[in-house]
Amino acid sequence: MHAFIYNFCFIFFNSSIFFYNPLLFDSCSSKCIVALFCKHSLSHTTNNMKKLTLLLNIALLTIGLQVAAQTAIPKGFEKASIILSDGSTIEGYAKDQMRKQASIQFFNPSTGKKTSYDANSLNSISINENKWICLQGDFFKQLNNSQPILLQKCSDVSGKPMFNGVETVISAGSLGKIDDQFQYDSNTNQLIPVSNKKG
Repeated sequence: MHAFIYNFCFIFFNSSIFFYNPLLFDSCSSKCIVALFCKHSLSHTTNNMKKLTLLLNIALLTIGLQVAAQTAIPKGFEKASIILSDGSTIEGYAKDQMRKQASIQFFNPSTGKKTSYDANSLNSISINENKWICLQGDFFKQLNNSQPILLQKCSDVSGKPMFNGVETVISAGSLGKIDDQFQYDSNTNQLIPVSNKKG
């Protein structure tokens, strides 16, 4: 806008001789002045539009790359749903690390962040068609959908250090060893050993 006003004033004052000298002012001179003014203003506006379009394209490209980076599924992660210890549910992708580290890695596509969860932080987790219930600090795979519920132990946190606020304690873990099977009473949260065979 400032450039527009400057251009108008420049042309007006430099052309004032035509307005104040009736001998020099004619229709031809008037047309030339108007044409010069319009051409200069149009060129300035076109350049500004090109710059604005370029900036918008760069902004859209940057946003698109950021969204793509956030939603890209990390290698080794599968579609999952977790229920936290407070009862809230998060949809995303998970990597099973239950047997080796007694935990899972969870990728939240809405934030683009990975978070490690142990069984004390979760009530349950579902990865594809499989579901695990978290009990006594361990992960137990649910083997059926009927009563009594049959579970298979998939992690062992016994003897591992756990953090209770600022205090470090040694976890006692749950009954049995990895691959042991149990009947689960959801009313009492009790595990009843039924087998020591792999399922």
